[in-house]
Amino acid sequence: MPISPRSRRSALAALLVLMFALPLCGAGRASAEPPPSAVLGGPIDGQRRLVVTVPDTAGPPPGPESFAVTVDGVTQPGRVEPLLSDRLALALVVDGSAAAREVLPSGLSGATDFLLSTPSGTRSALVVDTDPPRVAAELRPDPTAVLAALSGVTGDGERSTGQALDLAVRQLSSTPAGPRLLVLYTTAADAGGEPADRLVERLTAVGAVLVVVATGPAGPPASDYWSTVTAGTGGTLLSVPPAEVIDAFGRLDTGLRGRYLLTFPQPARLPATVSVRVDTGSVPFDTTVRMLAGSPTPAPPDSTAMPAGPGGSIVLPLVLGTVLGTVLLVVVLALLIRQAWFGRTTSANPAPPTAAKRGPPGPSWNVPPRPEAPIGRERQLVVLRDALRAGGPVVLSPKDDGPGAGATTTMIEYAHRYRSDYDIVWWVPAGVPELIPHRLAELAEALGLVSPTDRVDRAAATLSATLRSRDRWLIMLDDADDPQPWLGSLPSGPGQLLITSADPAWRELGTVLTVPELARTEAVALLRARRPGLPVGDAALVATALHDQPAAVDVAAATLAATSLGADGLLRRLAGPRAADPDAGPVAWTWAVAVDLLAADDPAATGLLHLLAWLGPDPVPLSLLGGHPAALPEPLAAVRTPVELAERVETLRRRGLVQICGEAVWLPRWAARLTLSRGGPGSGAIDAGGWPAAAVRLLRAAVPEEPADQPRTWPSWRRLLPLVLTTTDPARPLDPVATDVGWLLGRAGDYLQARGQSGAAQALFEDAYELYFRWLGPDHPDTVAAAARLAGDPPGP
Repeated sequence: MPISPRSRRSALAALLVLMFALPLCGAGRASAEPPPSAVLGGPIDGQRRLVVTVPDTAGPPPGPESFAVTVDGVTQPGRVEPLLSDRLALALVVDGSAAAREVLPSGLSGATDFLLSTPSGTRSALVVDTDPPRVAAELRPDPTAVLAALSGVTGDGERSTGQALDLAVRQLSSTPAGPRLLVLYTTAADAGGEPADRLVERLTAVGAVLVVVATGPAGPPASDYWSTVTAGTGGTLLSVPPAEVIDAFGRLDTGLRGRYLLTFPQPARLPATVSVRVDTGSVPFDTTVRMLAGSPTPAPPDSTAMPAGPGGSIVLPLVLGTVLGTVLLVVVLALLIRQAWFGRTTSANPAPPTAAKRGPPGPSWNVPPRPEAPIGRERQLVVLRDALRAGGPVVLSPKDDGPGAGATTTMIEYAHRYRSDYDIVWWVPAGVPELIPHRLAELAEALGLVSPTDRVDRAAATLSATLRSRDRWLIMLDDADDPQPWLGSLPSGPGQLLITSADPAWRELGTVLTVPELARTEAVALLRARRPGLPVGDAALVATALHDQPAAVDVAAATLAATSLGADGLLRRLAGPRAADPDAGPVAWTWAVAVDLLAADDPAATGLLHLLAWLGPDPVPLSLLGGHPAALPEPLAAVRTPVELAERVETLRRRGLVQICGEAVWLPRWAARLTLSRGGPGSGAIDAGGWPAAAVRLLRAAVPEEPADQPRTWPSWRRLLPLVLTTTDPARPLDPVATDVGWLLGRAGDYLQARGQSGAAQALFEDAYELYFRWLGPDHPDTVAAAARLAGDPPGP
């Protein structure tokens, strides 16, 4: 069969595109990792300065002995120190104009966090960019003045960014010639008309490295100008939307740790070639700059002296790209010709598709949303990522056994932060071990591997086999207890498994990473992110009183944001529960204050919180709460319409007491336990039996009346089974609703048996029979039906 004109045109087009694109692809691969660079500054006091950016080699940071500087081949004596050293001089410039008013709280919080993370000994100053600009705090070794001045910045009037930078440069010029860092938080697109190259000259002349965090109410401003200036000074630009400002400041500390300041004597003769060699402990690299006569800035580097870093010179990738491109051209051309000749005949009988190793085309995702004010934990997240990449299960364990240590929050933040690394991310609440196979079966259904009517054991086995042949998946087991009962259910393969647990048995099964309390800077940032305008000193006092415990700080921040309490008022209220139970810890003290305040402000929302605690700790569907108003106890009479229910749920969310997970409300297990400990089983409820009985009655009204072994009932059972197993716990005071408990246990057993979990079903059948026998006697029809189930002869509906 001759090749059609359309096929010939397609093949020729592909050849032309590939001939030009593939050599460039080789260069693109070489430049994908930022090459080492050096930016020249000075001279200052007869010394030239180089800001050297060292690529991350995943090894220990290089020490001063790792650097060698030569001028025209002659080794130079000099000093090497990290940019973020204890000799750092930091000038902070904050946009205080009306244009920045909407985004100013986030910028002030982020700048505070960064300032508190700088090395001890850092001299810092604050300049406010208004018209005219002003020095709000002179350069001093104690950051207290800058922190205090930050809380007084308001967004008013115009700005004068160029003059503000002048003031900052003067502050830096008054210091000894150590590292000099200028951090600008701005909504401006440029410095007010000054050309970028001129600003670069002024900053490099005094050895100032410029870092810019740029944003605006409608999004980040144009970044070309600031990109040019920051690159020309050895700094960096973070142009981000308003919601990411605090996170951007949090990344500065990590991003600047690869920068070093090298000082050496001014060469006697110019022009001169300055070369820097850095031994990183793995692959050394070189970078070169030219010093021209009368120019404080480097000339463009010679193309023959490009960095010979981990990727080698740029020439080799081009050659390799060309060779590889030629090979690929031949292969692609052959495939095109084959398609043109045989396409029609093979299309009638296509070969079965081969499963791709990378999994489905889109990610499968069920992770709860990030907290309203995400906690930084930058270093912990980096360590966690490295541990997961090393292979084997990784366990996040709290530093002690206290509640709310932040392991779950860290897990959720990691999943969101690195979501693009995975095709499959699946969160499994593991507080009820019997349900872990069901959670994995749900993932198998989401991936299209099984049907909703398949047995749970078959679905879990199919999923395990699939995951063994795929990468780019992350399974997260949250709040897991003893691993032994379900050890065989753990997925394995080239993907990653992340667990949060306080059980020491996990230490023998995977890499254990301890989750510490927050750094003080993180605790202060969290408080001020939720309560903008909270003075840094007040936030530090609250963080100190709460021992920087993540959950305590988060709830305290929400309490400050949602009430009229100030820091002093909150600290006075904390004194009560602390005196009553000094061993309970900051999380319990803060939770007690938050629940007491809620009870005074909104009794109906307090009742909803108690009901959620007795239903939890798995997410509770909103449809359960709003779909059966007649089953709700009297204190919840005000939330029997969807609108009123939504208002009370939103109140709990704003108070930091619950999280919203799609169409469900989630009260973590530690929070449910603290709520239950606040009073007896009847606390806040009027109905007989109190909240435990109310939870049972609500589920009895919601569970389908149809037999649980009918597949059409399974979607409802999938949502309700975790709640049924929790609310029917034999340790609870359930005598007033004993027969309802028996009914729920029998139906839950029917569902488990139909899904292939006979062992778990049998245990529920036994409990149901004992309840009926005790309360109704051996001859009651319900007792007889329970006996039939137990004997393997389930009755009809």
